[in-house]
Amino acid sequence: MKTCKRLLSLLAAALFAACCLALPARADGSAAADVRNSVVMILFYAEDDTSYVANQGTGFFVGSEGENPQYIVTNYHVIENYVKLGGGTKDAYPNMFLYAFYDSNEYEELYIVDHDESKDIAILRLNEPTNKRVPVTLREPTDDLIGQTAYAVGYPGVADAAIETLSSYNVEDATVTTGNISRLLSEQGTGCRFIQTDTEFSGGSSGGPLTDENGAVIGVTTASAVEADGAKVAGFGYAVSTAEILPLLDQNNVAYDMASGSSLPIVPLIVAAGVFAVVIICVIAASGSRKKKKAAVGAEPQPTPAPAFEPGPAGSPALRSLNMQHNGLRITVTTQGILIGRDPGACQLVYQQGTPGVSGRHCMVAYDAASGDFIVTDLNSSYGTYLMSGQRLTPNTPCHLRAGDSFYVGDRGNVLRTELG
Repeated sequence: MKTCKRLLSLLAAALFAACCLALPARADGSAAADVRNSVVMILFYAEDDTSYVANQGTGFFVGSEGENPQYIVTNYHVIENYVKLGGGTKDAYPNMFLYAFYDSNEYEELYIVDHDESKDIAILRLNEPTNKRVPVTLREPTDDLIGQTAYAVGYPGVADAAIETLSSYNVEDATVTTGNISRLLSEQGTGCRFIQTDTEFSGGSSGGPLTDENGAVIGVTTASAVEADGAKVAGFGYAVSTAEILPLLDQNNVAYDMASGSSLPIVPLIVAAGVFAVVIICVIAASGSRKKKKAAVGAEPQPTPAPAFEPGPAGSPALRSLNMQHNGLRITVTTQGILIGRDPGACQLVYQQGTPGVSGRHCMVAYDAASGDFIVTDLNSSYGTYLMSGQRLTPNTPCHLRAGDSFYVGDRGNVLRTELG
């Protein structure tokens, strides 16, 4: 018996050591910092005799490990003006360029491979592979990432930056910000998959990588929710999931490397499993040599199952304006719908004349009591109705939102939030 106890003690100690080896190392951001070697600043610039247009963003290289990369992933909105002004065609805007900057004095021209405006992603390429950066490793996000640390890597700055604001865009100038992954979600109306995070990113960091604790890219940073005064809503940053990027890469035969979803080393796990099996065998053998204790009188009481959650009665559906001109105004939403716009004779939620981006009859919001959804329909407005991710709604096509979701009309200063209660 003493020998068995001693053996059990030794095996328990071995099991503890093996489990410690199996645990992932403490995340300190060093893996994400290495991703800076894969990012570049992207600059679009166009001018004529009277004006100029400029946009700044971030992109990251994809490709096979050990090979010089040629292809870059970024947001569509980083290159949107380049596309709309005829970039890459004979009808292009005069004196226009799209460049990847390795630093303030070294850059290369970029070319469009493909893009998906609805998912806000784009693939660009250099004329030739480069040895100035290395490709990232991609990982498709899964629910086990929720609550874990995420890192955003990029060149934050003013999104509409003039060429004169350029300073330095070396590897060391890319910033690494940290936060947590809140949830994985699909956008109403488009089905586009997003990652919600409180990781800080803004302006020029759009199009940069969002990584997990091991430096694998799980998304492309794309948008932050904002209040009516332009202030960010804490905890509401969004990144397009890599699950949306992979099909676009595959369609264009762009090579990439995938990481394993597990962060636990396999060898220590095997050792731990073996030790655990031996411990169980010894415990069974030791218990078999003892006399069986007399069973207690009466059956052991079974634990009472937790009652199923029953939601309370739904509150009244309403829409709240976060624009300062409305001072927190809350309007009840009916099943027939309410109109939003500048026309006081037709609209129930009225914006002042001259409010940027708002049409006379801009959009309609109704409530579907059966599903509990709010139905938002853009009424072919001039400047569009948008989800907080930046996705523009298709005119005259209903979009379903849940209570607590927000959207904006025409301009990010015109945010509206759906509410119940």
